[in-house]
Amino acid sequence: MSAYLDIDDLGQADVCIESISHFSRDLPCNISKERLSHCLASYETLVRIAGQTDKPCYGLHTSYGHNVKDARNAGEFEFWQRDLLHYLQVGVGSPLPVPVVRLGLRLQAFKASRGVSGIHPETISDLLALSNEESLPLVPRYGSLGASGDLIPMAHALVPLFSHEIRGPRDVIGLVNTNAMMASWLVLQLQIVEQLWFRAAEITAINALVLDSPEEHFQGLGFEINSHLKGNCFAASQLAQALQNWRETLLIESKQTKVQSKYSIRCSPQILGNCYDLLEFAKCKAVSEALAVADNPIIPHDGDSPWHGGLFYASGLATGSDLAIDIVAKLCELLDRQVLLMMDGNETGLADNLWNGHDHLKGLHQLLSSLYQKVRTQTPRSIQASFSSESHNQDLVPAGMTMLVHLDELMALARDVFRGASFIALRGGVQKSGRAVPPALSLIQWQNWNLPEKGDLLSRFHHLTDS
Repeated sequence: MSAYLDIDDLGQADVCIESISHFSRDLPCNISKERLSHCLASYETLVRIAGQTDKPCYGLHTSYGHNVKDARNAGEFEFWQRDLLHYLQVGVGSPLPVPVVRLGLRLQAFKASRGVSGIHPETISDLLALSNEESLPLVPRYGSLGASGDLIPMAHALVPLFSHEIRGPRDVIGLVNTNAMMASWLVLQLQIVEQLWFRAAEITAINALVLDSPEEHFQGLGFEINSHLKGNCFAASQLAQALQNWRETLLIESKQTKVQSKYSIRCSPQILGNCYDLLEFAKCKAVSEALAVADNPIIPHDGDSPWHGGLFYASGLATGSDLAIDIVAKLCELLDRQVLLMMDGNETGLADNLWNGHDHLKGLHQLLSSLYQKVRTQTPRSIQASFSSESHNQDLVPAGMTMLVHLDELMALARDVFRGASFIALRGGVQKSGRAVPPALSLIQWQNWNLPEKGDLLSRFHHLTDS
């Protein structure tokens, strides 16, 4: 693994969400002189545009947002940009995670280095240098409407960058009028959502084994005739493989006494398959927005006219966040229903509530139900948060950052739902195999139970039984 990162790599054709997330690591990030040369051409164009009052350029010859009607002297750019940076530093709330801020700064450096924003090349170099610092600025999570991008969060992130001088006429507006921070957060959150998806598939396989579910639910004719449903077929293959692995590990014989299981087991390939398809689409949205130019106006390499538009409008990130929220909620719902079945002795063939002669898990079931209650209240959609704001300049807002905050809170709940569901699944699997319940799966140890950060539950099971 390389000891440094190269911002040019974000421009490769095969870039994906995993390769983008690598730029959140605390490793030095470099930029090539060739890439900075493109920025210089755009900056020189901006300098020419600044002297042409007959073709006004937003933020250079005008004020910002609703106040675009107010004329400005382009030669006073430092005063007005400092004013912009100052009035945007009003965010509140707990700070964004450091990896989100680091990746956000680097994504913005990549966007700016595409050479159409008119930002001074040395400012872009300084932006990357800031992202390489061990200690990064605290960036509050509340303040972005998601329409004009990350104005308030980026203003907080960029304070050290402009503590002395502002080199270019668009250095501040060109770096705050972006979606880089939202894109960063969605990229990193979607990787966690993907981990939860695979965890849900493994938990479902264990529960299917305990519940004596027919294996045909996860393989065979139904998937062969619907091979075009890629997500469903992929989910079924994951479930079938996990079921086989756990059957071999727990040495549980297949009874096949049921014609079919309840929906939360029988239809799990369809539920998980749909979630997988949504996740793939959300990842595409996150990648495309993370790498896209998100500025207004665009300053071409040559010519004398800026292009004005709404490239910063992060509706794709709002959609990706909506999908991520929906996926996590559906996974929690799936596990909640399975836990209910695992508590029923008529379904498992074991004692109710997985009583083992010493303790049972009825209270844990009630806890998970209460957590799922909260999950149901934590699943809004971005359309619910859209309204006209900023004196009707931002008269339609995508609310991407608001949805990301909701997603972050939902993920905290989901982690505990998954903790409890995995504890119950493994406990049920052990009891179904006829083995003694290991100390780690006794109720008294529940508060110490954590999902493995890496690897699967099978590895965790071998570790706790071997010890």
